[in-house]
Amino acid sequence: MQTAQGFFAGLFDFSFQNFITVKIIKVLYILAIVGTCLVGLATLASGFGMMRYGVGAGILQVLLAPVITLLGIIWSRVLLEIIVVLFSIANNTTRIVEMKEKESI
Repeated sequence: MQTAQGFFAGLFDFSFQNFITVKIIKVLYILAIVGTCLVGLATLASGFGMMRYGVGAGILQVLLAPVITLLGIIWSRVLLEIIVVLFSIANNTTRIVEMKEKESI
């Protein structure tokens, strides 16, 4: 069962009764957005650099950079939402089991 504890108490809970993932999911999403934007900027810069060697490949890369960035952010959001849903399922299942145990007593 998940109880309200601090971040560091949850971090060093070796019984894994307290989950910290849900507490830090916003930070993980911000890091994913920043990382994806950095990849997008690197792709954009690489596209401008490639224009010296071939205009077609450079323009394609410049045009694809925002698409890659947007898809990366969407993918990150979907994965993080799946993680939150799994933790919600775990919490709800625990509550259901506890309710059933109280009924059987």
